[in-house]
Amino acid sequence: MEEVGGRKWLVYSKELDRVFCFCCKVFKRGKVNGLLTNEGFCNWKHIGERLREHERGTVHIKNMVTWNELLQRLQKNQTIDKTI
Repeated sequence: MEEVGGRKWLVYSKELDRVFCFCCKVFKRGKVNGLLTNEGFCNWKHIGERLREHERGTVHIKNMVTWNELLQRLQKNQTIDKTI
């Protein structure tokens, strides 16, 4: 079964042949467990199940909020470096 959706947070590395969660990789705090955040996920047989599990997690949701807030600030030119 093919899944098509708006997972803009999902990025693929051709070099590693693995997928990563962009927002969790960039905005993680401290040591975070999880293949999508660290070394990447490549178990293609179970990818759909793992992605659904990941996107429902509280850490991912917090990182998505942080990412979306940053995108909004960038669009409005309201980033911390504006005054500099």
